[in-house]
Amino acid sequence: MNARGIVTSKQSLLSNRPRFGPSWFGFRHWLGLIFLLVSAASIITAQTIGPQRIFGRYQQFIWNDQHGLPQNGISTVAQTPDGYLWLATAEGVVRFDGVRFTAFDTANTPSLKSNNVAVLRVTRDGALWAGYGSGLTRYHQGEFTFYGAAQGLPNTPRVSALFEDRAGNLWIGTQGGVHVLQAGRFATYTTQEGLPDNRISAFAEDAEGAVWIGTLGGLTRFKDGKFTIYTTRDGLASNQVLALCFDRVGALWIGAANSGLTRWQAGRFSMAGVPAGLQHHIVQAIVEDREGTLWLGTIGGGLYRFKDGRFDVCTEQEGLANNAVQSVYATANGDLWLGTNGGGLALLKEGRFSVYTTQDGLPDDIIGSVRGDGAGHLWVKTRGGLSRFKDGLFQTFTERDGLPAGGGRALATDRAGNLLASAPGQVLRYKDGRFSPYVSKDGLAAAEILEDRAGRLWAGTSFDGVHCFHNGTITTYTTREGLAENYITALYEDRAGSLWVGTGSGVSRISAGRVTTWAHKDGYPGRHMLAFYEDRAGQIWMGTDGNGLLRFKDGVFKAITVKDGLYDNLAFQILADDSGNLWLSGNKGIYRASLKELNDFAEGRSKVVMSFAYGAVDGMLSRECNGASPGGWKTADGRLWFPTIKGVVAVDPQRLNLEPPRVAIESVRLDGESLPAGQTARIRSGQENIEIQYTALSWNRPQQLKFRYQLIGFDQTWQQAGTRRIAYFPHLPPGSYTFRVSADNGEGVWNETGASMTLVVIPPFYRTWWFRGLVVLGLTALALASYQLRVRQLERANAAQQAFSRRLINAHEGERQRIAAELHDGLSQSLAIIRQRATICLQAQDDPKRQQEQMEEIAEAATAVIDEVREIIYDLRPVQLDRLGLTNSLREMLNKVGQAHGLEIKQELDELEGRLPKEAENSLYRIVQEAINNIVRHARATHASVKLKREPGLLRLIVADDGCGFIPDASRDWVAGSGLGLTGIHERARLLRGDLLVESAPQQGTTITLQFPLPD
Repeated sequence: MNARGIVTSKQSLLSNRPRFGPSWFGFRHWLGLIFLLVSAASIITAQTIGPQRIFGRYQQFIWNDQHGLPQNGISTVAQTPDGYLWLATAEGVVRFDGVRFTAFDTANTPSLKSNNVAVLRVTRDGALWAGYGSGLTRYHQGEFTFYGAAQGLPNTPRVSALFEDRAGNLWIGTQGGVHVLQAGRFATYTTQEGLPDNRISAFAEDAEGAVWIGTLGGLTRFKDGKFTIYTTRDGLASNQVLALCFDRVGALWIGAANSGLTRWQAGRFSMAGVPAGLQHHIVQAIVEDREGTLWLGTIGGGLYRFKDGRFDVCTEQEGLANNAVQSVYATANGDLWLGTNGGGLALLKEGRFSVYTTQDGLPDDIIGSVRGDGAGHLWVKTRGGLSRFKDGLFQTFTERDGLPAGGGRALATDRAGNLLASAPGQVLRYKDGRFSPYVSKDGLAAAEILEDRAGRLWAGTSFDGVHCFHNGTITTYTTREGLAENYITALYEDRAGSLWVGTGSGVSRISAGRVTTWAHKDGYPGRHMLAFYEDRAGQIWMGTDGNGLLRFKDGVFKAITVKDGLYDNLAFQILADDSGNLWLSGNKGIYRASLKELNDFAEGRSKVVMSFAYGAVDGMLSRECNGASPGGWKTADGRLWFPTIKGVVAVDPQRLNLEPPRVAIESVRLDGESLPAGQTARIRSGQENIEIQYTALSWNRPQQLKFRYQLIGFDQTWQQAGTRRIAYFPHLPPGSYTFRVSADNGEGVWNETGASMTLVVIPPFYRTWWFRGLVVLGLTALALASYQLRVRQLERANAAQQAFSRRLINAHEGERQRIAAELHDGLSQSLAIIRQRATICLQAQDDPKRQQEQMEEIAEAATAVIDEVREIIYDLRPVQLDRLGLTNSLREMLNKVGQAHGLEIKQELDELEGRLPKEAENSLYRIVQEAINNIVRHARATHASVKLKREPGLLRLIVADDGCGFIPDASRDWVAGSGLGLTGIHERARLLRGDLLVESAPQQGTTITLQFPLPD
């Protein structure tokens, strides 16, 4: 929901604060819509959440083929002791961890002989048995084992029912009789031994140890080798028995085809109390949950519940995923799993958060604000009116109770605990069963109200600041009195009696009539202040719209935002539980963070804050909260209440999940090949990519589980994986490693033990001891032979070194001669001229005019000498490189050349300061200088370009012009021999270890491309 003061169509009756203009509103509207669409898409990838509660109590989560199921028909749901859920489908056996479906079929599991799995059963030893058309498959400790004729199971048609009795015997119902696996041997019973029919559909065991068998020809009880048969002649509703279940009082419930339900109790059958609709449905599944409630899955009639002596039904019309419920599985924690025929998998879960909607008596599902009064009752403002929650029931107040239309926008209490509610032009008080005016004022539009401990009523408006009503007088505080803004968004009284005023652009405090304001210029980092909270230490916490959570301590604000680990930057309300946590609400849901962690971050003792978000998976029908006044309340029982767009949500902080998840390594793949997950993985030479899939089982919040892993021997610390359930290692050095993975249950409780496995990377043959020994022997044998060769190489190298030294000396001598020539021909002659002029000047002491002329000539000659000296120094190393850096020196040089010669030079130069050694900078500068000089002197160009681009691992220089060009002589090394400019460029490129390419053609211009490696 939007922040306070932002009016949308769905909250137009909850807030009326005309603070922002239409353009801002449109932006917020579309931004919110985009956010909702993105959020919805992310939810769909996980599961579909039912829009309404089932039986008024359960939230429904649905998975189908869009979420990873191989197909949408599920005949059996079972759960193994390790926490996995298993599904029988026509596309094999499917394992589910709450997030990811893993299918086992004939393609990847040879011990599974058919994909069309009809039934599953988990036995006491933790094994999973799967029955299908050609036999049985047992899954235990990661291994599948097939049972067929070779294992002693007689050839039989399709397996249709599985059951384990108290003695641990496995009963196998087929379309050809019953087979009992006892002490490793099979016993067979058919109609010849006394069965009423060979088509078996269900089993159950009574308190005396007798096994009841449902067939398509009647019901039979097997005890001490004797069958007792019951049919319609004995009162059975139908001979086609499909489901059996003994309840906790010993009654046997019998589901049948097209005849509904029969109960066997005290030696007789009865259909008493069974609703007419159920009597004509196919009852496929019956189960009793931990509370003693009986659940019946029907084909076409939906799901029935038998509780407190009465039947209720839920169908697709009431929101059920599918009317064909083939399997019902009740877990120990109260969850109910449904396998449907075409609707996929459904979970009915009672959320840890309680939600109250129109189904519970509220006039509307869109809630604006909640507030408790002094009597302990909760008041809820909805779009449809104001309601009070008392003794578990909601009562809505209207004009008959003195509440005018539109009343109750903002809620508060007076010192006596009576409810105060704002209304157009007045503030109302509920007392003695009615609302009556408490304060009236023309034009009063109170968006926030608060009565302080001194009995003063404060009313914050949307445009006229804060009004204080006391003893019949009104005192108004606006920006003239020092308020940050006249648009008021929150009011709060601290324990010292000061009033805190939140606005759209700052926060103010009124104490003893004096206003102190903090705005952006005073270090206030937020905007649109929405909520205040004072902790036990006297620190003020502030919730904002977009700037996260602010802490105010000792006159200093500290912002904590999403980038610091906070779940949301929006906080409509701040409530504290009794365990040291702050609970906040926003458009993205309810979230909490430890007050200690928040303070540690604010004080710089930690770098990140852990926060935990709550939403639909916790029972909320919508995670989007609202932010009217107030946007949440804590009742005396410790529960926290938050308004949302689909009801008011009650959170019991004491129901946090403190159970760590079970962690498991599911699969290991090496270069695409599967390895046993529970064993040591041995990686041979040449095998590179290892992929480890892991998971954790915690059905409270499976999609919020977070993981971390560490490869001991390779990683120094834990690697935070978030919700990712796979780890990749592309290459590991030879050695032994231990892979560890741990998981957090989504609420900060880690399984510290986790799961682990060993990886052994076998070294290649050339790293083994025997190969190293052979290498040592070979190197020893080669050493003697290499000695003489090395001596000769050293002699040749010495001769080459001497030759190189001579060339180097000649080069240095040539450079010295060049500098000497420049000094002799230039500086020497200029200095001689200066000397001659000075002599003339001394001789002309009687001729001032002549002396003046000579002094001017001397000054001019000295300037020329200075220029010549600069040229010589510049030729050695441009001083700009040290003063400006390479990139700026190139820009200065190119700009000067372009201006001096009327040449338009386009520049694209990446910043390179500190990336090249000084010698390389000098060479690169000279190359650009020589190239530009060639263009100016020879190309007759009007346009040129210089590009210097830094690319991964190299530097690329491109100098181009649109001049006359030339024809390179392909018969010789033209780059090294076609003029001093190109020769210099070539030599400097060689020093840079670069590749030089010169492209030119007559009237086509010239392009010089140089690329060379960039130092790390």
